Amino acid sequence: MESLDERESLRRWLDYHRDTLIYKVEGLDAEGLAFSPVGSGTSLGGLIRHMYGVEAYWFQDIFRGEIAPDHWVDPWARNDDFSGDQLIAIFREACEANRKIEREVPSLDQIAVGTVTWADGAHPTLRWVMNHLIEEEARHNGHADLLREMVDGSVGD
Repeated sequence: MESLDERESLRRWLDYHRDTLIYKVEGLDAEGLAFSPVGSGTSLGGLIRHMYGVEAYWFQDIFRGEIAPDHWVDPWARNDDFSGDQLIAIFREACEANRKIEREVPSLDQIAVGTVTWADGAHPTLRWVMNHLIEEEARHNGHADLLREMVDGSVGD
């Protein structure tokens, strides 16, 4: 069995959760993307739009100190302007940009350029950003799993 160092382990877990979200959104039409059985309006379309924003915020805005493209005003509002395939492509593009950022950073201890306003201006490390994204993706994948099962009965992964 292959032994993974911390960084490679973080990379693989993050990619696993990114791929799981994509899997949960693949093949859905506008109604499937918008389906929401809860008062908050959480939907599969909203989850992938939200996770695009989370990915872009932590790697591009906070870690790099850049401003990531914004594709929608409210990720949770129904938006039929984007098909599931388009949402997946936008999400994948952000993930690929973030993989590039991560691979260019020499150490997990590298401190972000940008600051987190809700954390009193803290500058998180790359390790913190990757761990946070794994947690965020995993939590929302639980929501996605339940939503997808309610939409069309699909289960797994």
